[in-house]
Parts: sequence; structure tokens; C-alpha cells
Amino acid sequence: MRLEANCLSYAYPRRPPCIRRVSIAVEGGEIAFVLGANGSGKTTLLACFAGARRPTAGTVLLDGRPLRAFSPRERAKRIGVVPQFHDAAFSFSVEDAVGLGRAPYVGLFSRPGREDRLAVERALAAVGLASLRRRSMSHVSGGERQLAWIARGLAQGAQCLLLDEPTAHLDPQHEHTVFAVVRKLAGEGAAFLVASHHPETALLYAANVTFLQHGQVLASGPPLETITSDILSRAYSMEFRIVTGSDGERAVVPRIRRDETRTAEA
Repeated sequence: MRLEANCLSYAYPRRPPCIRRVSIAVEGGEIAFVLGANGSGKTTLLACFAGARRPTAGTVLLDGRPLRAFSPRERAKRIGVVPQFHDAAFSFSVEDAVGLGRAPYVGLFSRPGREDRLAVERALAAVGLASLRRRSMSHVSGGERQLAWIARGLAQGAQCLLLDEPTAHLDPQHEHTVFAVVRKLAGEGAAFLVASHHPETALLYAANVTFLQHGQVLASGPPLETITSDILSRAYSMEFRIVTGSDGERAVVPRIRRDETRTAEA
């Protein structure tokens, strides 16, 4: 499968465009990251990819067909969305939350059938949550909750998952637990488009990285070519350096001048 945007622009009513002529694509088996500062257009771009917002210019294509040619139900069977914020204060079990992904397949007055239950079981097993299926969503960790929402997308049968800041509130262990699952699923053919604030995570997991700045593409390409001190500094309006360890692993480090450190301590 292939999901792509060609020269995409979007403007909210009575506002200037917040996305300008963006072209980006993600294919099955690939993890693509969209990086950029707050307000750079990442979440709006994902909403256009999901069909939740209609571009004011340009096109979104799903396997070569305009996304608008698909009905909302058809889109939901192909594209899953894991938004940035979730309300964990409801009493759904993990299994029931994942079962919400079967909505495109169940009629308005119908009940989930055997195939729906099997899809939920497969999704729970894929993300390693089968043992927590009966637990309330309000009583699992943040990382487990994110895995449950990814499982919901899998239960939809989605071939592409759009993740908006999926690890924003997670500690490093849970962050990498989530992305280990994402990488495993990509290896099985799923496509992931991830909006993130974490270039170091993109270095570890991304096949392709696009930086947005003021709604426009600042840089796009493999992480080793795009996650550079120059591009990071331009994207986030502060200085960075790239540190390479003896094992070849690279890390992103903000460059803080000594006078700034003394000012902060004062």
C-alpha cells in the first residue's frame, strides 16, 4: 500500500495556510517520521492524510486513487489513526477499546460477530496485550494504553497507521516498547507515519524523515541525511550537535552555551 500527498496545502477558515505545498509518502513496510516545532503543521498534515480535513490544494492518494474517492467506511478499513490525547477515565476494558476498531465492519444495529472477535484477538496478540485484555483502560500504563490504540488500528484492518506524538508522555522504556512493536509490525508490511518531537527516536526507527517549518518542507530524506545539526537548528530555532559513539550510534544533543547555563542557575 502507498499513502501520499502531492503538493498539499491546507488553511483553516479565515486564516493563512498552515500547510503549504507539502509532498510526502509512506509505503507498506516503512516507518516515516514528520518532525518540526510546535505549530509547524504536523497534526494538520496527519488529519489530511486521515481524510478528517480536506486539503485546500493538492491531493492525497491511497494506492494511486484520490482519498476523497473512498467513503469514510472504506477509509477506516485502510487507514488507522492514533491521536495524541486520549481520555483514560472511562471503564472500557482493553479488549473493548481495541474492539472499537471493528466499527467499520459492524452495522448500526448489529453486534460484533466471530470474525470481529478474531480480529481483536489477533490485534491484541500482535502488540503483546493478550494477557491484559480484561483490564480497564484506566488501570494500564501509558505505554500499554498506546499499544492498545495501535491494536485498535490493527483490528480495523488498517494497512497504514498515523501516529500523532505516540510517546509524548512515556518514559524511555515504554517509548521504546511502543516503537519495538511498531518496527515489528512494519516488518510484517504495515505502514506508519509518525508525527513526533523526538529526532533521536527517528534516528533509531525511521526509514524516512520529513521536517516541517511553518507548514513547508524544510528537508526530507533518510534520517542520516536529514537529522543534521544544521537542519535541526533551523527547524527548532536553537543549536544542536550530533554525537557519534564508538559503536557508530548517533545522538542528538542541544548545544547549550556556558553563559546560558550560568543564567539558568542564577
